Amino acid sequence: MFRFAILFGAISGLLLAKQVAAQSLSSIEVGSDISQLSSLDAQRIGADEEIGLYTKRILKQRDGNAFSVIFRNADRKIVLLESDWSGRESNNAADYHYFKFGVTTLNEIRKKMGSNGMAYLDGNGPVTLTSEGDVLAVNAYEVRNSALVAVFLTKVPAERLATLQPSFGGKKVGEILGGEAKLYGIILADGHYLESIWGTRKIRDSGYAPIEWLENVSTGRDLRLACRLDGGGNDVDIRVVSGKVYHKGQLVEDAIVDDDEFTYGLADEIKIFVTTVDVKTNSIIVKVVERSTNEVKVVMKGKCRSKN
Repeated sequence: MFRFAILFGAISGLLLAKQVAAQSLSSIEVGSDISQLSSLDAQRIGADEEIGLYTKRILKQRDGNAFSVIFRNADRKIVLLESDWSGRESNNAADYHYFKFGVTTLNEIRKKMGSNGMAYLDGNGPVTLTSEGDVLAVNAYEVRNSALVAVFLTKVPAERLATLQPSFGGKKVGEILGGEAKLYGIILADGHYLESIWGTRKIRDSGYAPIEWLENVSTGRDLRLACRLDGGGNDVDIRVVSGKVYHKGQLVEDAIVDDDEFTYGLADEIKIFVTTVDVKTNSIIVKVVERSTNEVKVVMKGKCRSKN
């Protein structure tokens, strides 16, 4: 199996990142009716909780991750969505871009967003100690061209904190937090609702700017496709499950899943077959690349149909 990152660098323009028109978590949009939850493959946990003018509902998705929703009682519109990791490494595909639960660090989030984000001064604060002894960091970013705010929750578990403390020396927890705190949850919420619970006073990091919302296409969706190239031949079964691509039932390493398309490669001794599937148009393109020169020799196109 070749390393796809090498090929990706050699063939320019192979995969273009695109902004998703609608901001959502697991394909559920803030502002939509609570009935949209029926599209999720998830099971409700416990009874709904009344919170004044709002109601909170918690579901367990098929991958084991928790999915929390807060909606307004008056019109049953969703004002907040939250996805929290189950802790299982096999289910760590997060809802934003290439981020992974339990893997992506706070430093990586800061780098991707261009700043440390903003904090609500009347909330719990940007860094808190949980009842379990974990250190939790809360980094918020307004979403460009919308009324939404994205909040990334990272934490250092208590057991990891205990191993780090002897080596702190004169350092404060905040100084080591960036490399140690890892993504645990993501919130996407109406900014006005967050102000109603966390207050209107905010402090923004130097260089702060609103972010683009880039959803991970695989999150909350198990894509089952049958794809066929123009000119005939047999259907090829392709699946995307929790951010991983399977070709004819076999896991493909180094696949790139990005927004509304995914790309992966397979190789023999002479050729590399680079496959890109556009989920929006259900189209497939296969480029046959000569291994020795990285030159594209053949481009084949086709269509896919959903088997969900």
